Amino acid sequence: MGKNTKKNRKARQQAAHDPGEAKQVPAKENGHTVKNGDHCHGQAVAARQEMQNISFGTVACPPETVRPAATRTTGQQDRNGQAAAACQETQNVSFGTVSCPPKAAQPAAHSAWQQYRNGPTAAPLKEAQTVGFGRVSGPQKTAQLTPHPAGQQYGNGPAATVHNGTQSISFGTISSPEKTARPAVHPAGQQYRNGPAAAVHDETQSINYGTVSSPQKTAQSAAHPEGQLYKNAPATAARSDTQSVSFDTVSSRQKTVHYAAGQIPTQTGQPGLSTNGKQYKHGDIQPVSPPGRVGEQGSPNGSTSQCKNGTISPTADTGQQALVRAGSGTMSLPRRPGYGTKGKPVKLIANYFDMTLPKGMLYQYDVDIKSSTSQETAGPVKLKGSAKYRCIGTKLNRLIIETLVRRNDSIFGGAVPAFDGRKNIYLRRKLPEDAYTETICLDKEDKSQTFTVKIKFTTALSLDSIDQVYEGRQRDEVPAVMQALHCILKHGPTLSYTPIGRSFFRCPDSNLGGGKEIWFGFTPSLRLGQWKPMLNLNVTATAFYKKGPLVEFIGHVVSDDPDYVNKSLRGQEMNPRDIRKVESIIKNAKVRLNHLSYRPSKRVLGLTREPASRIQFAEDGRPTTVAAYFQQRYKRLQYPNLPCVVSGSKDKKVYYPVELCELPENLHCRKLDPEDTAKMIRRTAMPPEQRFKAIQEEVESLNKDPNSIAANFGIVIDTKFVPVQGRELAAPSILLQSNSVVEPRNGQWGLQNRKFLSPAQIEKWGVINFSVRTRDDVLNRFLDKVMDVCMRLGVCLPDPLFVTSVDSRRCAGNTPREKLSGILEKAGQDLKGTTQDRQSFALIVLDSHPLNIGKYEDIKLICESKLGLKTQCVHGDNVFKVATRMCDQPFPQLVVNICLKINTKCGGVNNSFRDSSCNGSLWGSRIFQKPVIILGADVNHPGANKMDQPSFAALVGSMDAYPSKYYASVRVQKKAERTNEREIIKDLREMVKETLRAFYRNTRQKPEKIIFYRDGVSEGQFAEVLAYELNAVREACTGLQADYKPPITFIIVQKRHNSRLKPEAASDGDRNGNIKPGTVADRVITHPVDFDFYLWSHAGIQGTSRPGYYYVVHDDNNFSSDDLQELTYSLCHTYARCARSVSIPAPAYYAHWVAFRAHQHAVTSLGDGDASTVSSGFSDSDFQKYIDAVSVSENLKTSMYFT
Repeated sequence: MGKNTKKNRKARQQAAHDPGEAKQVPAKENGHTVKNGDHCHGQAVAARQEMQNISFGTVACPPETVRPAATRTTGQQDRNGQAAAACQETQNVSFGTVSCPPKAAQPAAHSAWQQYRNGPTAAPLKEAQTVGFGRVSGPQKTAQLTPHPAGQQYGNGPAATVHNGTQSISFGTISSPEKTARPAVHPAGQQYRNGPAAAVHDETQSINYGTVSSPQKTAQSAAHPEGQLYKNAPATAARSDTQSVSFDTVSSRQKTVHYAAGQIPTQTGQPGLSTNGKQYKHGDIQPVSPPGRVGEQGSPNGSTSQCKNGTISPTADTGQQALVRAGSGTMSLPRRPGYGTKGKPVKLIANYFDMTLPKGMLYQYDVDIKSSTSQETAGPVKLKGSAKYRCIGTKLNRLIIETLVRRNDSIFGGAVPAFDGRKNIYLRRKLPEDAYTETICLDKEDKSQTFTVKIKFTTALSLDSIDQVYEGRQRDEVPAVMQALHCILKHGPTLSYTPIGRSFFRCPDSNLGGGKEIWFGFTPSLRLGQWKPMLNLNVTATAFYKKGPLVEFIGHVVSDDPDYVNKSLRGQEMNPRDIRKVESIIKNAKVRLNHLSYRPSKRVLGLTREPASRIQFAEDGRPTTVAAYFQQRYKRLQYPNLPCVVSGSKDKKVYYPVELCELPENLHCRKLDPEDTAKMIRRTAMPPEQRFKAIQEEVESLNKDPNSIAANFGIVIDTKFVPVQGRELAAPSILLQSNSVVEPRNGQWGLQNRKFLSPAQIEKWGVINFSVRTRDDVLNRFLDKVMDVCMRLGVCLPDPLFVTSVDSRRCAGNTPREKLSGILEKAGQDLKGTTQDRQSFALIVLDSHPLNIGKYEDIKLICESKLGLKTQCVHGDNVFKVATRMCDQPFPQLVVNICLKINTKCGGVNNSFRDSSCNGSLWGSRIFQKPVIILGADVNHPGANKMDQPSFAALVGSMDAYPSKYYASVRVQKKAERTNEREIIKDLREMVKETLRAFYRNTRQKPEKIIFYRDGVSEGQFAEVLAYELNAVREACTGLQADYKPPITFIIVQKRHNSRLKPEAASDGDRNGNIKPGTVADRVITHPVDFDFYLWSHAGIQGTSRPGYYYVVHDDNNFSSDDLQELTYSLCHTYARCARSVSIPAPAYYAHWVAFRAHQHAVTSLGDGDASTVSSGFSDSDFQKYIDAVSVSENLKTSMYFT
């Protein structure tokens, strides 16, 4: 390091004591003098991180309340600032060392849900309690008091005197603590839930129902004369049928249930006893309102009921609303708790279109097609490749059914059935007979094929069942009807376009390079909207490989030059690496042979590693080569030096020289490299106006499609976009150190002249430079800038312990990975010895040169799986950019992003938030007033050509009250036997237990609520995922402690959907015409009954913004729409990698990165080639290799190593 560098660092160290503010007292902390290298921690004494590490139990005061009292004679300070009255000598309170006696000082009520780590103590425990979370020897779990004369007990609340029977508690002012006594069984069999204990009320209860002067969650009344039961609401007299009472401004959602006299539901939501003595299941109560259209005024629950003989009964057997969704079956989901009300109204336009559906019946028939020669099912059943080939393979089945219908007019009467290409056909009228067997002969290429087709009647589907959904009468056949209608809609496009998955593409539009071209198309789907079914249609694009001679395709792939073979490979053999690259693209595809007049198609099994001139086989008992054979039979090969295409079967292989093969036009590109992906995004990104114009054209084209049969079935599609009323939510305030507040603008906020909310305390760090092109002077200027920006943000970095430039030629080790391991192990040893509160990390400069030993994937694998070393990697190009172009900038964004990651990995907190629900709190949300854990989960699956490899499941859980710190857990999953089970996290129970224990270790408290954001689940998987994973979370809780049953809210997050919206007026959008961050839509295009919404939480940078789609599939917490919409939006502002809001909540985003990192570790450790050769039947040793590869050191699981 040069002299100037050292002077700069000395100046920074001095500036750290006086950053433009009043000077601090010389650094002393807890009675000891701060040593060299701790110069930045002097500020932490005067106001220890301001936020006092608000991790629930460890001093959970809000940031502004943390002001140290007079220093004790022992050098300690009151960590809690406002600790009730000033601690007197008799109290001997020492919050830092937890030496206070049982009767500790109770702080004033805080806006956050803080309870000091040791809790307000009640009666001391007779013996230490041991629970599944760990051993608790302090008063954290306060003792249960002696039973109340009426049978009450105090549940984990401050000690109080035993109340007499009258209990003079004011329901209006809540003069007793929030969580106090629970009364005994009410004379009518009910219990008071989480409310102040009260005497038994008569029917006159002096509660103001209009203004709700009693607390929101107070006593439940007994069964009323009119049979009503109120859940989580003030006890009231019986309501009329309109049930128009708004409890605490929230329409009665799952809070008011109307039953006829004497009726009690078989399942309700309140634990305790019903009037008939049955045990209620938690969270199962469902509302019922008078008959009427769903969501109309007068039906506050957005629900309906049936009335028979004057008795109002639930719409389903259990009183619950059943989900209606095509392809997902039936399952119970929470109803929408009323629509959101917060935010500024904004008019939007959606890519949805009204539809007119026919009345009457549809008739479904099962189709079985077999080849009469092989007795094998024709079409897709024979193909076991990826979904794209199965989709294209249905063309044969369609041709067979088309021929069958054309030749049997007497049976079909001129009607064209809708055929899904596999097993089902749908007709508007019933056929004369229930079963038919026909034989169809097709001339296919060089031979004729005969097929036996069996058609059998399956069921009659009532189209009226769709209307009955909106009338509140559920029908089990609705998913089947939706599936039939979707089949009818896509019948025409399947014949007119190239189908890939659920999308349809037309011929190429532009060249992408590398033998690839861009095809544009559209994706249609039928959706249940708020008032009626609608067509959702979005334009899309994908990449296909260019059709043409395989020799030219090889040139495209190897050098992006179609004439490459002729120029560079004449007389030379192909590089084995290039052979593998080409093989990976064309394997399992079909090629046409051009040396025969009828041009047959052959499926590619692979490519040979030897050229045609050296591949030998026996002909008439004599050995010959492929080149000699074709020269003798057909013509001399131009490229005998090139490999051959392998076709036939594994037992009987057939070889064709590549120059005789051509690629078809519909070979889909399964995966793009990063460079091609960037090209695709640039080429296909459309601003809203352009996208909606393209969508309009596709809808009009769909209506005019000559192959469409929708009109024959009576389906009419309107071509006008559907208008939607949205709301623009206020962005949460961003909280930084010293309670400074930043208001985001268009989803982003600046950090200039501000410090992180909780700067990391870093004791040691080192630098390893693998970039041979990065000179020492360039590296020094870069390091100076990083240290300078870190200091400005409150993170004080001492001089690096070492700066090592690596010369791989002088490194010990036989292989590149051995050399790399030696370097990183040495760095890990040098950086050891830091305390728990002081962190260390290594900054590593990368080089993209292929021979460089310091590859990103290898570094992360070694450091995270073996060494437990925190690392921050920076590419050498970015080091050069900062050192040469950004040195004069005080706050270059590239360096700020690096500092954001360093602070997070080393235990700091970049920022928190405060939303409008805080009710005067200094930070967070009303939801966080008590211990809450936010979970995020995702599963990373192998590629389409590696389906036998395992998947990687990840779970993250918040560890503090902000929430900003997360614990990570990951598991390896074997391939699921059923497709719908692939997304299920099999070991979720143990993962949740592991995360809850980590929460408890960090906070000394147990979450009172669990909010679970689950990413990566498609609608067809909702039922399976919810049934398994919700039960797993519950079992994890009771597995830790039998009576631990916190309420759970389960939210599925989707980004891969096709809903797009734009502002109706340009003035309501941003400068790119996109919807502004914070906009939410929960009407018109959302489900008629279920709890779902769309949220735009980030600013659109390129193209049209895609909202996050959120589906609440379970909600014990009875959140309102505003609650979850604001919470979700706020969590999008806590993503540690950048100072801007992101597209989905941070926990869901983090889970994605953890799962991706696990996949990356597995591929790096085992090698992509080795991983792909593992069979579907894993041995224990095979599976253990994956487990070992993805394991992360224990000390990193709470460090957010994945950021």
